[in-house]
Amino acid sequence: MAAPRLRGERRRPRCVAGRVRQGDLERLNRLPQSPNMNREVHNQPQISLGFIDYVVKPFIEALKRYIPAVDVLLEKVTENRAVRAWSAWGRGGPSR
Repeated sequence: MAAPRLRGERRRPRCVAGRVRQGDLERLNRLPQSPNMNREVHNQPQISLGFIDYVVKPFIEALKRYIPAVDVLLEKVTENRAVRAWSAWGRGGPSR
């Protein structure tokens, strides 16, 4: 069962802080900044879309081969991604 949304909302600022700190260190050391680590161009909806596309959805698709009932999760992930894509629209455009 997934963690309640409220718990995730409380964790988000710490996760973002860690990402932008990494970007700050990369910039300080004159290294190329990793995607979504730049403090000036932070876009949480776009980060969520990437996480869904590259981690969550492929994992559930792989799991579906062994547990067909997770098809329901795949539908929910697809719905969630559509909502996040609309949110990203207001912050620099939609994604895929």
